[in-house]
Amino acid sequence: MQKPWINTDIEEVAPSNLYKLGLKNFEISLHIRGINSSGNSNKTILELSRHHFVNGGIYNAERNCYYPRDTTTNKGIAEYNKLEKLFRKWGFSSFH
Repeated sequence: MQKPWINTDIEEVAPSNLYKLGLKNFEISLHIRGINSSGNSNKTILELSRHHFVNGGIYNAERNCYYPRDTTTNKGIAEYNKLEKLFRKWGFSSFH
């Protein structure tokens, strides 16, 4: 069985402090390292990792990212190299 890509078993907690302030409509934001005014940076890494997870990719613990399962074909090698190039381009040693 494959390890879940994102843990979705999250305990629901009532936002009592927000309710005390009279706030009823609010959003939760997720910050991804490398995505600021500089643009997409590791958004592409996230999308590729998710794509490879869904398609049975291999988890790379060092990079904390999913890579293509097949690196013997031209397409697989290109996908692998694309991820590595993105890590080098943005200076990330791993995806957190």
